[in-house]
Amino acid sequence: MLKIVSETGSFTKASERLHRAKSAVSYAINNLEDELGLQLLDRSKYRPALTKYGEQLLEKAQGVLDSFEEFENFAKTLSKNQELKIHFSITALWPLSQVTPILKDLEIDFPETELVFNREVLSGERLLLSKAVDIAIVEFIQNKVDLEIKQIGTLNMPLVISGSHQLANKKSLTQKDLESYPQIIVRSTLKDDERKFGVMEEAKKWYVNDLDSKLKLIEEGLGWGRLPDHLVENRIKSQSLSALKVKGIDTRKIELFIARRRNDYHGVLSNYLWDKFQSVK
Repeated sequence: MLKIVSETGSFTKASERLHRAKSAVSYAINNLEDELGLQLLDRSKYRPALTKYGEQLLEKAQGVLDSFEEFENFAKTLSKNQELKIHFSITALWPLSQVTPILKDLEIDFPETELVFNREVLSGERLLLSKAVDIAIVEFIQNKVDLEIKQIGTLNMPLVISGSHQLANKKSLTQKDLESYPQIIVRSTLKDDERKFGVMEEAKKWYVNDLDSKLKLIEEGLGWGRLPDHLVENRIKSQSLSALKVKGIDTRKIELFIARRRNDYHGVLSNYLWDKFQSVK
């Protein structure tokens, strides 16, 4: 009350901001002065002003007041069923440009909430089921009993090789032609997860742990593999990469889902993210 009276320069305005009677505000500050044995406000002028004692008291109390305001906001956030922290994972195949506008809106609408953002490969479903994350964008779903899912997009995954590689731009390739060169494969983010995608069993294999490494090795002519079209489209146009046409192998399409645990309680943030990512029909 003392802080707000000093800020507004008026008991009337302070009472309006505090939603308290003017007499209650005046009475509370009088009691504080009596308890401390100090005059905190100079009431001799048109507008009440802090005395030196009042200034020193408020300066010392500022940390406590800030902590209380933070605590009050924390309590209000809880009362709205709004999570104070949410763990959100996104497959590395999905372009971040599809996500950042939604995260910007989230920061504006829910500034009190902390977001823990995780980029993963082939491990989103297990992260959800182990409760390491609360909500995820994933490329494959096996457990549709424990997880609630909604399709939000589709990715093309062309088979590519360096534009300078001897197999580039050849029109009559077979799987046998590829077997002599390393297939660059991204492992699951989880070390004990052997899940793979589009692996040719007979081919020589090189393993990496992220898409950037896979792209770089392929561009440098060290192997071949599948990559999402948003990463390779411009490179194919510039001929630094070549899309392989292999007999019996088509461009693979992957469905993308947003997923969360079906039986968990879902607060404001979970529902906000769920609703923001629109279903693909």
